[in-house]
Amino acid sequence: MPNLTSDSVYGIDRTDSEIAQVIRYELHANGNAWLNFMNFHNMSDEDLAAMIYYLRAQKPVANATAVNEYGMIGKAVKAFMVKPLGPALPLQKTVKQDSTSQ
Repeated sequence: MPNLTSDSVYGIDRTDSEIAQVIRYELHANGNAWLNFMNFHNMSDEDLAAMIYYLRAQKPVANATAVNEYGMIGKAVKAFMVKPLGPALPLQKTVKQDSTSQ
């Protein structure tokens, strides 16, 4: 999903639960693993909902982006080495705020 705005043509065309699945479990709605660049598996439900809300609140941007195409080695790596991950810890509804960093 290169265009993360709510543009009706080029933006996010997924439900909130599909976006949450990609963020938390690195799994597309089609069952393919997603190549993530940051670990968001263990974020609380509250933080995950806030992230999705933030993405939905962004001004739509009509910007077509190129679709990533993998070469032969990239396809092999993706097929045999990249597996969806999930939370390593029990999921939390909320996280207690730390009062030491304000």
